[in-house]
Amino acid sequence: MYSVADRIGINFKIIDKYTITVNSSNKEHYKALNKLEIRTYPGFPTDLQSIFGTLLTQATGISKIFETLYEGRFGYLNELENL
Repeated sequence: MYSVADRIGINFKIIDKYTITVNSSNKEHYKALNKLEIRTYPGFPTDLQSIFGTLLTQATGISKIFETLYEGRFGYLNELENL
């Protein structure tokens, strides 16, 4: 997750084992990801796909997310369109 957040340009700081702070003060500089592939451990976790997918709507450019585990995982996109 950390390398993905770094590639997007997210400002975050790890406080301790259970706490992370994030701010969006630089969201105008978020960069799209050419490819975000969802995989089993140690790959990118499927539970974070909807969070990062929503976040990438704020990035400049086109991001591509490849879900390899759960066919219905993109269901949240219909809800994003309704916003």
